[in-house]
Amino acid sequence: MPDHPQGLAKAYFALQALLGAAWCLAIFLHDGIRAATLGDVSPGVLVLPDLLFFTVPSALAATLAPGSRSLKLALAAFFAYSALALTWFGWRSLDGGRGAWGVIVMAYAFTGSALAGTRLALGPLGAGGCFPAPLRIRLAAEGSTARNLVRTFLQIVVFWGLFLGVLPWAIRALEGRWNLGWTALSGAGITIAGWTLFATQGIFGLWSAAVMVVRGRGTPLPSETARELVTSGPYAIVRNPMAVAGILQGIGIGLVLGSWLAVAYALTGSVVWNTLARPYEEADLHARFGTAYEDYCRRVRCWIPGIGR
Repeated sequence: MPDHPQGLAKAYFALQALLGAAWCLAIFLHDGIRAATLGDVSPGVLVLPDLLFFTVPSALAATLAPGSRSLKLALAAFFAYSALALTWFGWRSLDGGRGAWGVIVMAYAFTGSALAGTRLALGPLGAGGCFPAPLRIRLAAEGSTARNLVRTFLQIVVFWGLFLGVLPWAIRALEGRWNLGWTALSGAGITIAGWTLFATQGIFGLWSAAVMVVRGRGTPLPSETARELVTSGPYAIVRNPMAVAGILQGIGIGLVLGSWLAVAYALTGSVVWNTLARPYEEADLHARFGTAYEDYCRRVRCWIPGIGR
């Protein structure tokens, strides 16, 4: 977790405000930018609402006090407008990819603002209270290893099916329909590399889940989290082996599908997890295991695999 998360969040919104203002000017001056981001929509239709509900709220978020009511109102205006604009342009882009780059940029602006806004409005750990019930941390009930294995298997089926199946395929379908014009991510070598990455990281993730069940006496799902601190097996190599494996599997699927956007989607998942889930989980582990967890963090890195130091 960054040492100064609120400062970084404010810097993000300041940069977004500057880029938003620059875009409002560029669509009048550059035909290519206008066509790529707006399609056939007249720039005069959007420039004023974009300034009022995208650029100005971003600037306010960079200057207002974290957690203040004014900040939350500015963020509410931003997200309401961004959701409407993203939905409208996303629907229009299905017709021949009109303004597809605008949809991509808006989607990333929405995601980045959600991460930065959560930090400013709720604090580094506040996002945990917004998670749905299956993602809120609760200790697993006392039960047999077999029960936890079955529940873990069902969790993996749902996770792989949704995040490594449905969503990447949907992204690839959109990318093909938009015809963005970049060099195809294709070739036998890339496909083999994708399947190899998916398979090896799948094995690593399954190993991590099994160790969590057997030695942690719980499941990977936060609402049935492990009762014991697990520091052996894959957890002696990297602190969050299932998160690392899931991100790399997503990149592998992106390579198999030949989709740049699917690869970007997987990398975005790492930022989302690191910003929202990681501080929440680490605070819980620190509260429950104290110095044992601190010592573990000193020995094993969060993202970069290696032998415990």
